[in-house]
Amino acid sequence: MVKDIAKRFIKDRKAIFLVISYLLTIIGYELVNGLNIQSVSLATTLDSKIPLIKYFVIPYYMWYALVLFSFIYIYTKNNEEFYKFAKCIVLTMLSALIIFIFFQTSVSRPIIVGDDMFSNMIRNIYANDRPVNCCPSLHVALALICSIWVCRVSENRILKSTVIVVGYLIILSTLFIKQHVIMDVIVAFIQVFVLRNIVDRNPHVEYEETVEIR
Repeated sequence: MVKDIAKRFIKDRKAIFLVISYLLTIIGYELVNGLNIQSVSLATTLDSKIPLIKYFVIPYYMWYALVLFSFIYIYTKNNEEFYKFAKCIVLTMLSALIIFIFFQTSVSRPIIVGDDMFSNMIRNIYANDRPVNCCPSLHVALALICSIWVCRVSENRILKSTVIVVGYLIILSTLFIKQHVIMDVIVAFIQVFVLRNIVDRNPHVEYEETVEIR
């Protein structure tokens, strides 16, 4: 089965194009993250009341596994939904990059004390990701998209429930490890809602082409 899926993907130019486009947007994120652009803070009084909970660094890291799993799983289940899913991911990344360039936001991070595993993991995040490119939160947006599309293509209730729980833990983690503020999360929800509807209503993502496996 794995070989069949690999063969199908290799011959699927649309899927390859979308995956490469996503990888390019990741490079774009890193480039913008390194720019010296004046930023503003969207933090509110409510944000200051949210405690730092170091254990939420675990679901924050789970985001990477969720995104990778979603790309693979959705492609194996439904080609047309994969095209929509991947296009929504790419559009989300591109629109976020445009926002980061013209309206850069930043977040104030606390000093992490302690030498335990969780504290070190948070320090590692802070060291490798500058406190900019915050609004909208791509951790939140992509976790939402992955959850939505995995639930669309899956008939397994346990998997659906798991993905939803993991997705929302990831969203909460962005606040509890102080990577984002509430407004970053709200804007990400709005962004996904808008782009999901655009992708669903766009007839150009309804591909009828099938790939024959030889």
